Amino acid sequence: MGIRDIVFPFNSDLSQLGFTVTDTATKFPIGPAAVGRRGLLVFNNSTKLMFFGDSTVTTSTGMVLVNDTGFIIAASEDVNIFFIVASGTADLRVTEVIE
Repeated sequence: MGIRDIVFPFNSDLSQLGFTVTDTATKFPIGPAAVGRRGLLVFNNSTKLMFFGDSTVTTSTGMVLVNDTGFIIAASEDVNIFFIVASGTADLRVTEVIE
């Protein structure tokens, strides 16, 4: 049994995406979410601190995502998450789990 079976106990497909986060709140997904999305695996693939939250997220109000770490969240296709860094750009990797 793999981690996917433990966290998402149904027959799931995966869709992997990467995008750049800047010092302006960046919405994920940039386009429409995958139909039937049940969750996200998010990974900060950079050397910078990243912050996430709703559309008003800032580096002061967001939840921190330390470099080279990630998290799993149950999130339907209706959920948008915004990311931001203090300066410059950072690489974010996201895997959508689709029913």
